[in-house]
Amino acid sequence: MTITWIQSKASKEALVSYYATKEGAEKTKTELDVSVDTYEEGGWLGFIYSCTLGDLIPSVQYNYTVGTEFGELQEPYTFTACPKIEASSGVRFIAYGDMGDISHSREVMGRVNEHIKNENVNLVLHLGDIAYAGGDQSIWDSWMRNISPIAATIPYMAIEGNHERDYQFAAYNHRFRNPGNESGSYTTKYYSFDYGNIHFLGFTFEDFLDLDNNPEFGAQREWIIADLKEANENRHKTPW
Repeated sequence: MTITWIQSKASKEALVSYYATKEGAEKTKTELDVSVDTYEEGGWLGFIYSCTLGDLIPSVQYNYTVGTEFGELQEPYTFTACPKIEASSGVRFIAYGDMGDISHSREVMGRVNEHIKNENVNLVLHLGDIAYAGGDQSIWDSWMRNISPIAATIPYMAIEGNHERDYQFAAYNHRFRNPGNESGSYTTKYYSFDYGNIHFLGFTFEDFLDLDNNPEFGAQREWIIADLKEANENRHKTPW
């Protein structure tokens, strides 16, 4: 599980603190240092902090807080760690694309949040065309504030669409911590991950354009072939 948040100020002492809430478990807080990133495209001013939590107990609920020398940013959030593969009786996820940051978008966010609370949804997949910012970084900021009640509690996995292309996909590339390194693509543009007994693979159509002059297409294609071959060999663990 990777925790990400944004601040307007640079911090020298950013930390993530988390502990298991399992009954009978010792509530010992673990504190981890975080990495920081930023970008300047579109005139954006801000700092993106992220931290990956390790050694999580499958299916156990955790509380976490994020903070800096300026104080804790929020009350503790809660998430549930990924279930064991062999113990997974099913995974519930919500998938959508083309959201934006208008009144109808917020209605969708509210309904998604209701489903998460009432139907034990495990993760969300956002299939491109995320904030419809058109290069306006304030729209990206607003969309991320509005989506935070969801993204702070379950994995929120996004993939780029054509509406993220402003400034060479700068906002998307910096604001999302996709498991490219972990899945061997070494890019935020396409990646894969396992959740429960499902192997998920995200790829981008943006690299299919202008095929004769786009060397990235070949790299993505070869990665997809290799990733699916490995996934097929692991069907005893992730049959879906």
